[in-house]
Amino acid sequence: MVSTFLQGDDGTFTAQFYEYAGGPATNLTGVTVEITKVGEVVPAVPATASGVTNPATGFYTFVWAVPLGQDTGDYTIVWEGTDGQSEIIQASEVFTVGAAVSGTWATVADVLEITGETVTSAKLRQAQYVIDMKSGRSYEIHDMLVANSRRRDLHYLKLATAYQAAWMKSQPDMFGRMNLTNVNADSSSATFGVDAMSLGPLARGALKRVSWQGTRSLRVKKDPASVIPYMSGQRIPPAGSPIYDQPYDGWSQM
Repeated sequence: MVSTFLQGDDGTFTAQFYEYAGGPATNLTGVTVEITKVGEVVPAVPATASGVTNPATGFYTFVWAVPLGQDTGDYTIVWEGTDGQSEIIQASEVFTVGAAVSGTWATVADVLEITGETVTSAKLRQAQYVIDMKSGRSYEIHDMLVANSRRRDLHYLKLATAYQAAWMKSQPDMFGRMNLTNVNADSSSATFGVDAMSLGPLARGALKRVSWQGTRSLRVKKDPASVIPYMSGQRIPPAGSPIYDQPYDGWSQM
């Protein structure tokens, strides 16, 4: 199965080398990696040993921070090193670079600018889904907000998504947590606020400022028939009177 990494993601690659097929693992010397787009000659990442790690015998890893502007398409990563018999050994793998996440209230660049944190597009997408759920709206309303010049809503949704993505970096167990409201340990206790286990505090603050969040008050309009001056001796008109033909929706925004 071909791996896919999105623009802005960290692509992690591994290679395992053995003394011979089916034999024990063995280390190589001078291990390098080179990444080239399929069909091109100039490598996207020229042969380099920088960033190549050797955490176990014969096992090597390399992480490529895929640039946001990297061309999409298929690429090949080539590992090369020298074995104990001074022979050049190579291994290769084909992978795909996909387009960066679109359809989010904030971009990876926005997260960096707003929070100072660098996140992957995958983490940004996870944060977006949380904001969708907590706000009760999805990105599908984006064009409507733009068309109606709802700049305030767009601004706070961007902030909420950026803060949530940055907060989730330090919450590796977020998706495995239980819904706790109180914790007691050795006579100490802690009570978590609403959404404390799943929503960053700054993200929650931003969401409270979008137009459809929070409490909203309504007041009841008076029925036109009820304002007739009864005290002056006039009677309330009978059903069918023209006064009842006046538009009356019963409610108005305060």
